[in-house]
Amino acid sequence: MSNRETIGMTFEELCTRIKQDYGDRLPKSAYNTPRSLIEAMKSIQEDKVIHPYASGYSFRRNVLKMQFIQAAIHYPSDRFTLKQVCEYRGLPLKKVQDMVSVWNKRGYRYLTKLPKRTCKHENIYKLRKVAIVSCLGYINMYKHGFTLNLHKWHKPEKAEIYVGINGCGRRMGLTNDALPEIKVTTNKKQDR
Repeated sequence: MSNRETIGMTFEELCTRIKQDYGDRLPKSAYNTPRSLIEAMKSIQEDKVIHPYASGYSFRRNVLKMQFIQAAIHYPSDRFTLKQVCEYRGLPLKKVQDMVSVWNKRGYRYLTKLPKRTCKHENIYKLRKVAIVSCLGYINMYKHGFTLNLHKWHKPEKAEIYVGINGCGRRMGLTNDALPEIKVTTNKKQDR
């Protein structure tokens, strides 16, 4: 909406136009006075600067690890890049890259990085046996509704939520319908 369009509008007309353009992003109290409307519009303008890789939701309790390893198990080839597995299963690439980076820092040996790279300089990985064993444990815990913590000293607790909307997602206006589906398959690899 340009300044020329707003000249000559009443406050009620302006509120109606903003409701059409922004939907439910502004609280109802923003339409009480011109000052409250200006403050609400400024807060939206500041919130628009969102991290470029923001998905708006967070995976909790190792569910992303379970989904990634399971996708790697069912991937048609033994060798893969993170991007290939993420596209195969529909996982967020940036979150998976960050997760694998944490694995490398902490010494978790779920993947073996092969010496050769792709033509786009992406690392090629191969799944290790410990990842498959861990994935089976995660799937078992998930099916029973427990948190996905496999430590022996950790008593299993019931998990209420595995994927939730984070602060960025609330600013983006996400609802629970936009959350990704958690896919669990226990079939053996049929592609080989």
